[in-house]
Amino acid sequence: MYGAVRLARKPLDVYSPLVGDSCVEKIRQLAWPMRGARVLNLSATAFHTDAADLLAATVPLMRDLGIDADWQVVRGTEACRVVNATLDRALAGSTVYWTSQMDRTWAKCSAMNASLFDQDYDFVVVHDPQPLGILAELRRMNSHHSHSHWIWHCHLDLTRAQPEVLRILHPHVEGFDVVVFQAENFFRPDLGAHRAAIIRPAVDPLGPRNMEVSSEAINCLLHSHGIDPRRPIISQFSSFDRWHDPLGTLQAYRAAKHRVPDLQLVLVGQINSSDHDGRIYFELLAEHAAADPDIHIFSTLDHFGAVESNVIQRASSVVVQRAMRKGFGFDLADAQWKGRAVVVGHDGLAPSHIADGVTGFLADDLETYSEKIVYCLLHPEEAERLGQAGREHIRQHFLITRYLVDQLKLFQSLATASYREAVREIATQNLTPADQELLTVSKP
Repeated sequence: MYGAVRLARKPLDVYSPLVGDSCVEKIRQLAWPMRGARVLNLSATAFHTDAADLLAATVPLMRDLGIDADWQVVRGTEACRVVNATLDRALAGSTVYWTSQMDRTWAKCSAMNASLFDQDYDFVVVHDPQPLGILAELRRMNSHHSHSHWIWHCHLDLTRAQPEVLRILHPHVEGFDVVVFQAENFFRPDLGAHRAAIIRPAVDPLGPRNMEVSSEAINCLLHSHGIDPRRPIISQFSSFDRWHDPLGTLQAYRAAKHRVPDLQLVLVGQINSSDHDGRIYFELLAEHAAADPDIHIFSTLDHFGAVESNVIQRASSVVVQRAMRKGFGFDLADAQWKGRAVVVGHDGLAPSHIADGVTGFLADDLETYSEKIVYCLLHPEEAERLGQAGREHIRQHFLITRYLVDQLKLFQSLATASYREAVREIATQNLTPADQELLTVSKP
């Protein structure tokens, strides 16, 4: 079919020490009616995206629950990859130059992948916009595969999407049974979705980004990258772009360094090889940091991955995020799970898992941002309190087990709706209008 992602087995029971035996047992009971169901997850890539991290955690757990879960990465030419990267930036809020040729390239890529769709599934979950057009192509081809339950799981905040690019999604969204967003305010009512659901993101406490790391390993990695583990560290994990404002974080670091002279800053970001704007911003950031040996900048191009980021977070006194207009902030949630104090702006979904002064600090302007960083550095007991409160909040609301429950409930609601529709259709064939009215059921 496409490119199957190979995943190691992971039993649900390994989460029992974190969430309790009763929680694991409830998940198994919830999943029991779904045993044997075939679930396909489609994504554009298997690496370096929020969707990929969630799938790497949940697909093995579904398999452990007896669900025949699969994860496939759609195929594409280099032209498709460039168009998909541009599409992603436009939908996330950047202004891009979009052409009719890009429309045609995206349509051709959808048609090519639809022609490769050769298996039957009960549920097909399409992650993000790149594979969105496959369903419409299947229906155009009169393919029986289009009769599965189709779900579009949008991991982007579309509220500021570029209108002329967003328009290409409208005719495709209408064909899906349900569209899933990360938050209520991410939903676009003008998309034409028949039904919308909210499944909040989550972190995997046992994945590479959060697994336990020994102090020896932490010190070894820090030394190998020129970072002094004996001195305080603040860090930011985000894309290198103006939306996440690492330049603003650099300014706040410099203001904080006047009061904490031995402070170090670590900036970790993702750079896509096809993201020209990201490379320009990275070069600008490096130019501003060049004169300070206490500023360390790493990216995915340096092969700086999940384990390295995990180590930096564990070594940090404070994890920060100057601006976060786009999305949930997985790295912040990861940092909270590790018990780190966090300082972040009000944008995006940060306020949903950061209560100001309780589980972290929220700050709008650079001056306040810097003050909160200094406060955490000079008051380690308070930073510890914030960190532990943040960890407990993540444990209760944003662990991967809760995300798994939400997915299972969504599948069951779709299956129940189909069952009710089938019963209604069969039962009403030979009944009087009065009897038919009595049998009418509403969709959940």
